[in-house]
Amino acid sequence: MRLARKAAGLCLAAGLLVSCAHGPARDGDEGDKAPKAWWRGGRAAAPERSDARGEKLAAESFRLFRSAESVRMTRTSGAGEASLLMDRAGNCTGTYDAGPMKRAEVIVVTAQGGEGAAYVRYTAEALAEILDEAARRGPATEAKVKPRVELIRGKYLKMPDPEGKFARQCNLQVGVQSLPFETEGVEAGAPTVRHGVRVIPLTGMGEGDDTLYVAAEGAPYMRFVVVESGGEMRFSDYGEPVRAEVPPAPLVVEADDMAGGLLTA
Repeated sequence: MRLARKAAGLCLAAGLLVSCAHGPARDGDEGDKAPKAWWRGGRAAAPERSDARGEKLAAESFRLFRSAESVRMTRTSGAGEASLLMDRAGNCTGTYDAGPMKRAEVIVVTAQGGEGAAYVRYTAEALAEILDEAARRGPATEAKVKPRVELIRGKYLKMPDPEGKFARQCNLQVGVQSLPFETEGVEAGAPTVRHGVRVIPLTGMGEGDDTLYVAAEGAPYMRFVVVESGGEMRFSDYGEPVRAEVPPAPLVVEADDMAGGLLTA
């Protein structure tokens, strides 16, 4: 993971948030463009059926998502996982684990004008992995990396965001805008249990074998999306307050203090 003060935020926060809101990227996708839908659009005639239960469940799940003030989105893909609770004001809190040296807590705080900052606190495991990598690179690198690691141990690395890039991407509205209004042809399967949650699978929305799972009990909130490529998105904590607060000053290290990156010798 890069730690240059401008690139670090994009790697740890913005890129993470885009992937959470848009789902696993497909070839040709770009994070700053409108996401490609994982449903099948258009108004093609659906086959004859006895009822439209799947269409109604999909439409209601989308309505509930659009009306939510906050939602936690957890993306798992390969060995990595990112979990973020975000609201409509560009604030979010969560964790990021993309493997060795890439494990951290993330807080994005956005002011009314859109400017703000991202705060990243590496886990003890990630810092130990960074020290191991420094030792592997040799004594010169190890001698420079050790004090940098100790400087941020238990503290947050602050990346300012005067242009509001984090706010635009750490925003539930991005996910809301990616939802379809058409649900024609969606089919509901038999209720099942996924990750301990009783859900109803909905199919017929994607170009491949993507499946949307909505809650089978109570309101049909969107709970999971499983894409053909194997990645999964989980949706939970609807309406939970996002307590994205600036950490106390003694726990904050300015990105400038990193002099370009933890492992830059």
